[in-house]
Amino acid sequence: MYDVRIPERLYEKATQAAQANHVSLEEFVAEAVQLHLQADPGNHDHLFTPEIIAELDAAAAEVRTGKGLTGEQVDKHLAENKAKWLANHPS
Repeated sequence: MYDVRIPERLYEKATQAAQANHVSLEEFVAEAVQLHLQADPGNHDHLFTPEIIAELDAAAAEVRTGKGLTGEQVDKHLAENKAKWLANHPS
């Protein structure tokens, strides 16, 4: 067995995630490392849980019925949000 040093904030987040998943910190970290090493960088299928797929299907159905935004509306909304953020966060 090996000891690994990680930043305090990462340790806290990992501890919280382990507790939420009812596993030890060691089990959580070992599983996270294993998943990372096995993951195909171009394959994100593991992110598409049944709940996420259901949300995407519901959103697609709304778009088909005329609910939703055009690309131009999305671009405008994002530009407005960016302008507000930049105004509140001068560099």
